[in-house]
Amino acid sequence: MMFESASTERSFNVKEKHSWNLWLLTGLTRPAHEAPHFIGLYILSPTLPASAPKLKPMKNPIIVEEGSKLIVKCEAKGNPANPTYTWFKDGNELKKSRKIRIRNSLPASVVSRRKNSRVQINGAQLEDSGNYTCVVENPLGKDNSTGTVNVQSCEYRVLGAARGATDAHS
Repeated sequence: MMFESASTERSFNVKEKHSWNLWLLTGLTRPAHEAPHFIGLYILSPTLPASAPKLKPMKNPIIVEEGSKLIVKCEAKGNPANPTYTWFKDGNELKKSRKIRIRNSLPASVVSRRKNSRVQINGAQLEDSGNYTCVVENPLGKDNSTGTVNVQSCEYRVLGAARGATDAHS
C-alpha cells in the first residue's frame, strides 16, 4: 500500500480575540488493484504569540563517572519562535565532533512549544569537567543557563569509599 500526503496551513482569527491555525492534512491511499482513495483530516489548534526564549535552570551540579555518558540538557519554555541554540564549555563554543553530539529537538506539541537542546559526550574524561552554558536566542530575545559538570575518576570513587570506611572505623 502506498500513501502520499501533503499539508497546508491557514491562519484566521475567531471573534478577533484569538488566533488559530487550521491544518488540512490530505493524502491518497493506493491499495493494490484498487482505485486511489482520498482522505483528509482537519486539525484546529490555537496559535500562541511568539515570545523571547526563556530557559529553565539547568541541573547543578552534574556528576558523572569517567568513561560514562555525559548528557547536559537545556529547555526553553514559553513559545520561543525559531530558537537557535549555542553551547559553550568554560566560555569556548562547543562544536559537533566525533566526541561531542549536539541535538536540538522540536516542540513536544503545538500548544507547549517547548524546545530542547542537549550535549552528549560518550566516554567522558576528566577534562570534560567544567561549566557548560546553553544560549538560546530568537529575533525577540536571548537567554542562557549554566551547569557545572564534574567528571570523577574511578580512582577518586574508590579512594572516597575507602576513606569513608576508614572514617567509620575510627
